[in-house]
Order: sequence, then structure tokens, then C-alpha cells
Amino acid sequence: MINNAVGRLVTITIIFIPMLFVLYSYLRILIVCKKGSAEVRGKALQTCVPHLVTFVSYSFSLFLDLSLSRLDTNKINPIITAVMSLEYLLVPSINNPLIYGLKLPQIRVAISHRLRIRARDERCF
Repeated sequence: MINNAVGRLVTITIIFIPMLFVLYSYLRILIVCKKGSAEVRGKALQTCVPHLVTFVSYSFSLFLDLSLSRLDTNKINPIITAVMSLEYLLVPSINNPLIYGLKLPQIRVAISHRLRIRARDERCF
């Protein structure tokens, strides 16, 4: 019982304290850039938001994986165990190309083109 509580406390400490420092640092950057021009604010948001989303997503995924290793998987629904295991593997790897790829104009054009074609096809039926 004490081993499990200490393990959870260590897991939370290892994951969330660094995440809080990173969030605080980016918040300070955004506060400083808020005083600048609209161009500076835009560039700061374009840089900081993808990093924050990626980092928070990775931290949350790591937390779920470490928490899953601390739990007795025989007492948990196997579907929940599978989802938590796959979440650690899939979410960060899907998230990174989406976040950083959407910055490229060619990818934006291709996605908007695909969405327009699907919207037209759906209206035809």
C-alpha cells in the first residue's frame, strides 16, 4: 500500500513538476510578447502553442503509461488497459506531424483541397 502511494507520488512529481516549469516559462514569454506589436505576438503564438501542445500531450501520455504500470491490470477492464497503452504510443506520434505539418503552406492547401472535395461530394448525395 505504501509502495503504491509512493510510486504514484513519484510519478506525479516526475511528470507534472517539469511540465509546470515549462508552462510557466512559456507563459512568461507570451506575457512579454503581449507588449510587442501584433507581428511579434503572432510569431510568439505560432512558436509557443505547438511546443506547448506537443509537450503537454507527451507528458499526459507518459503519465498514463507510468500510471498503468503501477496499477494491477487484472482488476481493470482490458479495453481500458489497451486504450491507455495505445494512447502512449499513438497520440504523440500522430500529434507531432499534425501540429508541425500544418505550419507548411503546401500541407494546408492539400488539406483544404481535400475538405472541399469531400464537402462537394456529400452535397451531391
